[in-house]
Amino acid sequence: MKIQKTTSVFLFVSGLATAVIGLGGLFAPELLAAPLGFALDNASARNEFRANYGGMLFLLGGLTAMGARRREWHGPALALALCFSGGLVLGRLVSLLLGDGAPGLPLYIFGGIELLVATGAALLLRCRSAAVQGAGIS
Repeated sequence: MKIQKTTSVFLFVSGLATAVIGLGGLFAPELLAAPLGFALDNASARNEFRANYGGMLFLLGGLTAMGARRREWHGPALALALCFSGGLVLGRLVSLLLGDGAPGLPLYIFGGIELLVATGAALLLRCRSAAVQGAGIS
């Protein structure tokens, strides 16, 4: 079934990209922080950055990519990708609406990618649901 292959590729690519960003956050946080204007000038800042941009993204990405391996994992992995990417988009929109000011270009790029991942995950979840209903499977 074509939707299964598309889902596997989507999960693997989006998960791998997220995991790679997470590795950067773990082992080269300054490289990720500098273009964003973050000052990692004390232990607490580096610790928090490594936790949120490193460990969390690495494991979320790894889990999402693992979801590509088995058909029965597709639904939960898509829901995970939708929730974490959608949450990032929501946070960026709230920031704009509350008047925090315009972010730099890298954050617009990240937001666009996050919106694509959230939208792709939502569409694939909907297609999966329609395929299951069309097959008469409950």
